[in-house]
Amino acid sequence: MAIRLYIFLLLSYPLKNTGAEENIDLYRLEGKSVCLDVKGHDQSAFRKFTWYFNKTNLIVEYTNSNGMFEVIPKYEGKVEFHKTNFSLVISNLHVTDNGIYTAQINDLNGQNIDIITYKLIIQEKTYKPQFNVSYNFSTSDTCNVSVTCSKDQATSVTFICNISQCSEDTVSYTRSPALLMDVYTDGSSIVCNMSNQVSWSNSTVEVKDVCPLTETREKKYAPGDNIVVLSVLIIVIVIIIIIIIIIICKNHHHHCHHHQQQRGTVQENDINTLYASVENTSQRTTSPNSVQTEYAYVGAKQRKHQTDATIYATIQAT
Repeated sequence: MAIRLYIFLLLSYPLKNTGAEENIDLYRLEGKSVCLDVKGHDQSAFRKFTWYFNKTNLIVEYTNSNGMFEVIPKYEGKVEFHKTNFSLVISNLHVTDNGIYTAQINDLNGQNIDIITYKLIIQEKTYKPQFNVSYNFSTSDTCNVSVTCSKDQATSVTFICNISQCSEDTVSYTRSPALLMDVYTDGSSIVCNMSNQVSWSNSTVEVKDVCPLTETREKKYAPGDNIVVLSVLIIVIVIIIIIIIIIICKNHHHHCHHHQQQRGTVQENDINTLYASVENTSQRTTSPNSVQTEYAYVGAKQRKHQTDATIYATIQAT
């Protein structure tokens, strides 16, 4: 019996037993709309469902038995109620809509239970802040600038900046989620930023405009210049190496081709010389003049021998 009673109570009060009441802060931009959702509505058992503004002002009431709802005339055209999921949409938001919005059920026992509570905060759009450089000290080594960022005459903040960072000097307003002002630098610009939870805007000034001497020095010794020079040097070296390799390959090819031509010429000359020698030898062997010369030489020797014999015979006869 006790178990059945516990199950009945669990089904009857699921939102209450699960710690259903939630408190959520919502920031929205003025002029926009917002949707207030309800979680766990499909698990809840109730007789009525209502939305309240600031706990006491009824906005809409839904009756579970007939599925009908009624929007209070004051909020007609301002809100939309969706009975499928019990969400409430508020349109055309203004700062007068700031406040607490509560979703509540009246359970089967007639007890009112808050399901979820929203704290709605409407904020204006931020506009471009006023930006003033009131002090400027610049050399080639350092630059100090006093920067005032302001919303109006009564709301401002002053920072002292150099090239690398900004530090807070004076603040004439109370910081809150409704308004935050900050000044910082990224090395090339000084930025005055004004923001809230729904919008932001900024004003900037170039460092070179307030620190001209330092800008000249930065350009002269810019780290990027070294990278560019090194890159160009590497490219030139690579090109030179490629040219040298191409020249070496061409010379090697020309030398090999010339050597082959020389070998072909020498072989051709040797063949021609050998052929000429053989031809000369053949000519010497078969020349008629050579035969006649040798024959004349032998005949002359014979005639000389005959002459010597005749002279000897003449002397003997005497």
